Amino acid sequence: MEIAEILERFCNKNNPQYSIPFNGHGYTMACTGYMAVRVSGVRDQYPNDVDLAAKINGLFPGVQEMLTSLDLTELLDVDSLRAVLPCPKCRDRKNSIIVCPECDGSGEAEASNSYSDYEVECATCQGSGKCVCDECGGVGEITNEDAVEVLGVTFKVKNLSVILGLPGVHFFLNGCEAGYKNKRPAYFRFDGGEGILIPCLS
Repeated sequence: MEIAEILERFCNKNNPQYSIPFNGHGYTMACTGYMAVRVSGVRDQYPNDVDLAAKINGLFPGVQEMLTSLDLTELLDVDSLRAVLPCPKCRDRKNSIIVCPECDGSGEAEASNSYSDYEVECATCQGSGKCVCDECGGVGEITNEDAVEVLGVTFKVKNLSVILGLPGVHFFLNGCEAGYKNKRPAYFRFDGGEGILIPCLS
Protein backbone atom coordinates (compact mmCIF):
# COMPACT_ATOMS: atom_id res chain seq x y z
CA MET A 1 0.00 0.00 0.00
CA GLU A 2 1.45 3.36 -1.05
CA ILE A 3 1.84 6.18 1.50
CA ALA A 4 -0.41 8.47 -0.60
CA GLU A 5 -3.20 5.86 -0.44
CA ILE A 6 -2.81 5.55 3.33
CA LEU A 7 -2.97 9.32 3.77
CA GLU A 8 -6.15 9.51 1.67
CA ARG A 9 -7.83 6.87 3.87
CA PHE A 10 -7.38 9.16 6.84
CA CYS A 11 -8.90 12.26 5.25
CA ASN A 12 -12.44 13.44 5.96
CA LYS A 13 -14.04 14.69 2.72
CA ASN A 14 -16.98 16.09 4.71
CA ASN A 15 -14.78 18.50 6.64
CA PRO A 16 -12.84 21.11 4.62
CA GLN A 17 -10.13 21.34 7.30
CA TYR A 18 -9.40 17.60 7.03
CA SER A 19 -10.30 16.96 3.38
CA ILE A 20 -6.70 16.54 2.12
CA PRO A 21 -3.35 15.63 3.67
CA PHE A 22 -1.14 18.50 4.85
CA ASN A 23 2.47 19.22 5.84
CA GLY A 24 3.86 20.56 9.08
CA HIS A 25 6.75 20.12 11.52
CA GLY A 26 8.64 17.73 9.25
CA TYR A 27 5.67 15.40 8.66
CA THR A 28 2.91 14.85 6.17
CA MET A 29 -0.33 14.22 8.04
CA ALA A 30 -3.95 13.34 7.48
CA CYS A 31 -6.85 13.51 9.93
CA THR A 32 -10.51 12.50 10.03
CA GLY A 33 -11.23 14.34 13.26
CA TYR A 34 -11.18 11.07 15.26
CA MET A 35 -8.00 9.49 13.97
CA ALA A 36 -4.83 10.82 12.37
CA VAL A 37 -1.65 9.56 10.77
CA ARG A 38 1.72 11.12 10.17
CA VAL A 39 4.65 10.06 8.00
CA SER A 40 8.12 11.54 8.03
CA GLY A 41 8.99 14.10 5.39
CA VAL A 42 7.17 16.87 3.56
CA ARG A 43 5.38 16.12 0.30
CA ASP A 44 5.15 19.02 -2.13
CA GLN A 45 1.72 18.06 -3.50
CA TYR A 46 0.11 18.89 -0.14
CA PRO A 47 -0.35 22.31 1.50
CA ASN A 48 1.36 23.43 4.71
CA ASP A 49 -0.74 23.82 7.85
CA VAL A 50 1.67 24.22 10.75
CA ASP A 51 -1.06 25.13 13.25
CA LEU A 52 -3.11 21.99 12.60
CA ALA A 53 0.08 19.91 12.47
CA ALA A 54 1.13 21.26 15.89
CA LYS A 55 -2.30 20.44 17.34
CA ILE A 56 -2.15 16.85 16.05
CA ASN A 57 1.49 16.36 17.05
CA GLY A 58 0.49 17.28 20.60
CA LEU A 59 -1.82 14.26 20.72
CA PHE A 60 0.93 11.75 19.94
CA PRO A 61 2.45 9.99 22.96
CA GLY A 62 5.95 10.77 24.17
CA VAL A 63 8.92 8.49 23.51
CA GLN A 64 8.78 6.95 27.00
CA GLU A 65 5.08 6.10 26.61
CA MET A 66 5.79 4.44 23.26
CA LEU A 67 8.61 2.35 24.75
CA THR A 68 6.43 1.07 27.62
CA SER A 69 3.25 0.50 25.62
CA LEU A 70 1.68 -2.94 25.44
CA ASP A 71 1.12 -4.13 21.86
CA LEU A 72 -2.53 -5.25 21.67
CA THR A 73 -2.64 -6.08 17.97
CA GLU A 74 -2.96 -9.81 18.64
CA LEU A 75 -5.98 -9.23 20.90
CA LEU A 76 -8.00 -7.61 18.11
CA ASP A 77 -10.08 -10.04 16.06
CA VAL A 78 -9.86 -8.64 12.54
CA ASP A 79 -12.78 -10.75 11.27
CA SER A 80 -15.16 -9.32 13.88
CA LEU A 81 -13.97 -5.78 13.21
CA ARG A 82 -15.08 -5.48 9.61
CA ALA A 83 -16.31 -2.01 8.66
CA VAL A 84 -18.71 -3.53 6.12
CA LEU A 85 -20.85 -6.57 6.88
CA PRO A 86 -22.96 -8.83 4.69
CA CYS A 87 -26.57 -7.71 4.74
CA PRO A 88 -28.45 -9.84 7.29
CA LYS A 89 -31.67 -9.67 5.27
CA CYS A 90 -30.54 -10.66 1.77
CA ARG A 91 -27.38 -12.54 2.71
CA ASP A 92 -24.80 -10.51 0.73
CA ARG A 93 -26.28 -11.04 -2.75
CA LYS A 94 -25.33 -8.14 -5.01
CA ASN A 95 -28.28 -6.31 -6.58
CA SER A 96 -30.33 -8.18 -4.03
CA ILE A 97 -33.93 -8.86 -4.95
CA ILE A 98 -36.09 -10.05 -2.09
CA VAL A 99 -39.71 -11.07 -1.65
CA CYS A 100 -41.71 -7.91 -1.17
CA PRO A 101 -42.27 -7.42 2.58
CA GLU A 102 -45.52 -5.53 1.96
CA CYS A 103 -47.40 -8.19 0.00
CA ASP A 104 -45.32 -11.29 0.83
CA GLY A 105 -44.65 -11.83 -2.88
CA SER A 106 -48.26 -11.92 -4.06
CA GLY A 107 -48.09 -8.58 -5.85
CA GLU A 108 -51.36 -7.55 -4.25
CA ALA A 109 -52.08 -5.73 -1.02
CA GLU A 110 -55.28 -5.56 0.96
CA ALA A 111 -57.09 -2.26 1.32
CA SER A 112 -60.36 -1.44 2.95
CA ASN A 113 -62.79 1.34 3.57
CA SER A 114 -66.02 1.53 5.55
CA TYR A 115 -67.92 -0.27 2.73
CA SER A 116 -65.69 -3.12 1.63
CA ASP A 117 -62.33 -4.84 1.53
CA TYR A 118 -60.27 -4.76 -1.68
CA GLU A 119 -57.17 -6.29 -3.15
CA VAL A 120 -55.09 -3.74 -5.03
CA GLU A 121 -51.75 -3.80 -6.78
CA CYS A 122 -48.98 -3.53 -4.20
CA ALA A 123 -47.45 -0.06 -4.39
CA THR A 124 -44.16 -1.19 -2.83
CA CYS A 125 -43.27 -3.65 -5.60
CA GLN A 126 -45.63 -2.32 -8.32
CA GLY A 127 -47.31 -5.73 -8.40
CA SER A 128 -44.18 -7.77 -9.14
CA GLY A 129 -44.00 -9.44 -5.73
CA LYS A 130 -40.29 -8.67 -5.54
CA CYS A 131 -38.27 -5.59 -4.63
CA VAL A 132 -34.76 -4.43 -3.87
CA CYS A 133 -33.66 -5.27 -0.34
CA ASP A 134 -34.81 -2.46 1.92
CA GLU A 135 -32.08 -3.17 4.49
CA CYS A 136 -29.07 -2.53 2.23
CA GLY A 137 -30.61 -0.83 -0.80
CA GLY A 138 -29.60 -3.72 -3.04
CA VAL A 139 -25.83 -3.53 -2.51
CA GLY A 140 -25.68 -6.64 -0.33
CA GLU A 141 -23.71 -4.96 2.45
CA ILE A 142 -24.32 -2.73 5.45
CA THR A 143 -21.99 -0.45 7.40
CA ASN A 144 -20.95 -1.78 10.77
CA GLU A 145 -21.83 1.04 13.20
CA ASP A 146 -20.96 -1.04 16.26
CA ALA A 147 -18.41 -0.13 18.88
CA VAL A 148 -15.99 -2.54 20.54
CA GLU A 149 -14.34 -2.39 23.95
CA VAL A 150 -10.61 -3.06 24.20
CA LEU A 151 -9.39 -3.38 27.81
CA GLY A 152 -12.07 -1.00 29.01
CA VAL A 153 -11.71 1.59 26.24
CA THR A 154 -14.38 1.82 23.51
CA PHE A 155 -13.68 2.42 19.81
CA LYS A 156 -15.80 2.51 16.67
CA VAL A 157 -15.42 -0.69 14.68
CA LYS A 158 -15.18 1.22 11.38
CA ASN A 159 -12.14 3.16 12.68
CA LEU A 160 -10.36 0.06 13.98
CA SER A 161 -11.08 -1.66 10.66
CA VAL A 162 -9.25 1.07 8.73
CA ILE A 163 -6.28 0.91 11.10
CA LEU A 164 -6.01 -2.88 11.10
CA GLY A 165 -5.92 -2.79 7.28
CA LEU A 166 -2.60 -0.93 7.32
CA PRO A 167 0.61 -2.79 6.45
CA GLY A 168 2.63 -4.01 9.46
CA VAL A 169 0.29 -2.38 11.98
CA HIS A 170 0.75 -2.52 15.76
CA PHE A 171 -1.90 -1.07 18.10
CA PHE A 172 -1.20 0.30 21.59
CA LEU A 173 -3.38 1.58 24.44
CA ASN A 174 -0.85 2.95 26.94
CA GLY A 175 -2.43 5.85 28.83
CA CYS A 176 -5.49 5.85 26.58
CA GLU A 177 -8.61 7.33 28.15
CA ALA A 178 -12.18 7.60 26.90
CA GLY A 179 -13.17 10.83 25.25
CA TYR A 180 -11.48 13.47 23.17
CA LYS A 181 -11.32 16.00 26.02
CA ASN A 182 -8.84 13.78 27.89
CA LYS A 183 -6.51 13.96 24.86
CA ARG A 184 -5.12 10.49 25.50
CA PRO A 185 -5.76 8.59 22.28
CA ALA A 186 -4.65 5.11 21.37
CA TYR A 187 -1.45 4.93 19.35
CA PHE A 188 -0.57 2.75 16.36
CA ARG A 189 2.45 2.20 14.15
CA PHE A 190 2.49 0.86 10.61
CA ASP A 191 5.03 0.42 7.83
CA GLY A 192 6.03 3.97 6.96
CA GLY A 193 4.28 5.93 9.70
CA GLU A 194 2.28 6.16 12.89
CA GLY A 195 -1.13 7.30 14.04
CA ILE A 196 -3.57 8.01 16.83
CA LEU A 197 -7.20 7.06 17.44
CA ILE A 198 -9.57 8.94 19.75
CA PRO A 199 -11.79 6.57 21.78
CA CYS A 200 -15.55 6.89 21.90
CA LEU A 201 -17.00 9.08 24.61
CA SER A 202 -17.83 7.00 27.65
